[in-house]
Amino acid sequence: MLESAPLLRLVKDELDLTLEHADARLKVYSEGANDALVECMEDFNQVAGTSKLINVPAAELLARELHSFTAWFGKLPEADSKRMSAISSLTIGITKLERYLNYMSTTGQHSPELLIPAINEVRLARGAQAFHDSIFFEFDVVGKREVLRSFVTKPAMKLPDIKDLRRLRHMYQVGLLEVIRNNEGGFRLMKRALERVEAICGDTAVAEIWPLAQIATEAMVMGDVVLTPSRKLLFAWLDRELKQLSVDGNAYLASEPSAELVKELCYIIAISAPGSEKIKAAQLKLMFPNSVRSDASVRDERERMAGPDNSVIQAVSVAVNEELNKLKDAIDLHCHIDSDDHSAEILLLLESIEKTLRILELDDLCRELKEQLEGLRQGSGVGGGDKASAYEPLIQLVLKIEGVMALMLKGGRLNDAHTGAGETEIASADAAQEIRMLAINELRTGLALAKQSLTSFMDSGWDKLHLGNVPDSLHGVWGALYFLDFRRAAAIMLQIQRYIEQMLLSGSSSSPTENELETLADAVTGVDCYLESIEQDKPLGVGTLEVAEESLEVLGFPVDKK
Repeated sequence: MLESAPLLRLVKDELDLTLEHADARLKVYSEGANDALVECMEDFNQVAGTSKLINVPAAELLARELHSFTAWFGKLPEADSKRMSAISSLTIGITKLERYLNYMSTTGQHSPELLIPAINEVRLARGAQAFHDSIFFEFDVVGKREVLRSFVTKPAMKLPDIKDLRRLRHMYQVGLLEVIRNNEGGFRLMKRALERVEAICGDTAVAEIWPLAQIATEAMVMGDVVLTPSRKLLFAWLDRELKQLSVDGNAYLASEPSAELVKELCYIIAISAPGSEKIKAAQLKLMFPNSVRSDASVRDERERMAGPDNSVIQAVSVAVNEELNKLKDAIDLHCHIDSDDHSAEILLLLESIEKTLRILELDDLCRELKEQLEGLRQGSGVGGGDKASAYEPLIQLVLKIEGVMALMLKGGRLNDAHTGAGETEIASADAAQEIRMLAINELRTGLALAKQSLTSFMDSGWDKLHLGNVPDSLHGVWGALYFLDFRRAAAIMLQIQRYIEQMLLSGSSSSPTENELETLADAVTGVDCYLESIEQDKPLGVGTLEVAEESLEVLGFPVDKK
C-alpha cells in the first residue's frame, strides 16, 4: 500500500465536503446565481492543492482540469448552446473524481492511469488537446540511450529512390487506415512496412525508432493492449516520420530521434502483456519501473472503480432465480392441494418476476409472462383435475427464463438463448462458410511456402533449386483465388508467378537485388494480409491489394486491372 493511501484517509472527509460544496454551488449557478461559479473554482483549487500535498497526482490533475474548464465555461456567452452540456461535463467530472478518491481510500490502490479518460474528457469538452496515455509514465529516454541503441542490429542499406519510399509509406497508411477503423488486421501490413524501413535506416542516427515501433505494433496485437484514440495518434505520428524519410532522405537518417516518440513507443511495450518472445525480451532489456501496470489490469481496475454494472445484473439475475424457485414450489403445491391461496401467490410472483425482468430489458420474456398472467387471471385451463397440464406452458416459460438467467450469470450473450426457427438455414450457411475458410487457409499455406522458398533462395546466394516448385504452387493459388471470385487478388498472383518464372528462373545471368526480392515479398504479403483478414472475418479494404499492385509495378510487372 502506498503512503498516499493512508494520508488520503486523513483528509478524505474534507475532500468529500469540498467536492459536495462544488457540486451544490454548480446547481445554484445553473439556477441563476453567477457568483457561485467562483466558489466552484476555489473548491477545485483546494482539492488540487490537497491532492498534491498527499501525492495523488491523478486527482490533482483532474481537479486542475475542472478548474480550467470552469474558467472557460464562465466566459461563454449566455446564449451559447454549449452551456448546458458544459454543466453536465462538470458534474460528471466531479462524480468521477469522488469515485476515484473513494476507490483509492477503500482499496489502497494507487493507479493514476485510472483517471486518464476522465481527465481527457474534460479537456476535450473545452477544446483542449487530450493528454497522451503515458502522461504518468516515468521513463528517462536520455539515461536509457545505450539500452535503446542496442535494439539497432542491422547496418544501413542504400537509400531506395523516392518512389519506393512512397510505396512503403502507402503500405503503412493502408494498414493504419484499417487500424483507425478498429480493424486490427491492419497492424500486420503496418509491421511489414516498418520491417522494410528498419532495414533502410539500419544503424543511422534515427534508427532506434523503427525496431521499437515494430515491437509496439506487435504489442497491440499480442499484448492485450487496447487501441485508444491516443494510441491511434501515436501510429499516425509514425506515418509523419515516414513522410520525413521520403522527403528529406539522408538528412532524416542523420537526425536524432524524437525523445517523446521513443517514450510513447516504450510505454506501449511497458503496458503490454508478454505475448511474444520479442515483447518479453524488450521488457526485460528496458527494465521498466515496478509501478507500471499492464493495460489489461488497468482496464479491469477501471471497470471495478466505475461501479456496479455487471455486478448489478448478476444480483438481479440471482433475485429472479430465487423468485422462480418460489414460483415452482407454488405451482407444485397448487397442483396437489385444492386451494386458491397458491393460485394467488403464483399471480403475485409472476407480476414480481415480470417487473424485475423489465430492469434487465428482457422485453420478449416480459411479453410472454404477461400472456401467462392474463390467461391465469381469466381462469382459462387452471380449474379441473389436470392442473399439471394446465400449468405446462408456464413451466416451460420458467425453464426458459432460468436458461437466460444462467447465461447472464456467466456473462454470456442473451442472443445465445434465442434459438429455434431458421437453425437449418444458419447451419447450411455456416457449413458453406467453413468450406470457404478451409480453402483460404490452404491458400495462405501455399503463400507461406512460397515466401519460405524466396527466403531460402536469398540465403543460399540465388540457388534456383529452392524455387523449383514455387511457380506450380502459385499457379494453384491463382486458380483457387479465381474460383473463390477474388479476381483482383488472382491477377496479382499471376504476375507474381510470371516475375519468378521470367526474372528468377530464366537463363538470365544477372542476379536480382535484395531490394527487388523484398519488393516481391511485399506483393506476396499484401495478398496474404488480404486473405488473413477474410479468414478472421475482419476484411481489409482493397488498399492491401493496391500495395501489392504497386510493388509489382516497381518490379516492371504491372497488374491488368480490367
